[in-house]
Amino acid sequence: MTKINITIRGLSIIYLQNNEWQVVFICDNNHKLHLLSSIDNEPLVYQEDLAYPDRDRILNLTMAATNPSANTGADFDKIFKMTGQYAHKNGIKWERNFLDRGFFLANYTVVWLSIPNATVFTKRLTRLNYVVENKKPGGGPKRDIGKVAKEVGIEIQLTNSTVNLMEGNEEIASFGTDVTTHNIVLDNDCRARNCTNQDFFMYYRVLSDAIDSQQKFDAGQHISLKGKKMLGTAGNCDPIDGGGGGGPLTNF
Repeated sequence: MTKINITIRGLSIIYLQNNEWQVVFICDNNHKLHLLSSIDNEPLVYQEDLAYPDRDRILNLTMAATNPSANTGADFDKIFKMTGQYAHKNGIKWERNFLDRGFFLANYTVVWLSIPNATVFTKRLTRLNYVVENKKPGGGPKRDIGKVAKEVGIEIQLTNSTVNLMEGNEEIASFGTDVTTHNIVLDNDCRARNCTNQDFFMYYRVLSDAIDSQQKFDAGQHISLKGKKMLGTAGNCDPIDGGGGGGPLTNF
């Protein structure tokens, strides 16, 4: 039995569709989607940047599975829920310009990854509580929602098989042969300190409210409960749940 442990960091939208987990990474000069990997307890080793500066990518993890299933694990509900009561409770949809362009965006690229036969869970929480602010005029006070997922884990169990990272018919990497555990990190975090730009707003390059396109939220860690001041450390570019229950998002 081989276990594939995947860690998701940084700007990413995670949702379930057709019994497969989908992860959409929004990338730019500060978010390059680093691929790192290791075997068992060995240190992680950088492999490559999966984000290209000039085009989007559609990637797939492929494996042999008799009865593939998509599951949620520990603290899945701690992933920031974009359709939660504190955000877009009316639902979300893909931004029309994003769809019409076949999804390439000026100064941004997107990496779309499909992962079958896996369990998704919260691996690590933010250090401080998250505050959500409705940026539409008259949207009301900021709201403290507690700690949310800083890192999302994805676990795959294999028996006499491998997991291949593919782009079309091209194999980018292969994991899981003759090892007990293969660790993979997909790191799309900007690592910024004293970040003046709220990276959370980058989600609105590809998403919008299902009813009111002017409805937008800002979210991130804050320094004090009293002041509700956003914390710049780590850039607040944390993963979000775009519909873990097979929710509002559909294929591009």
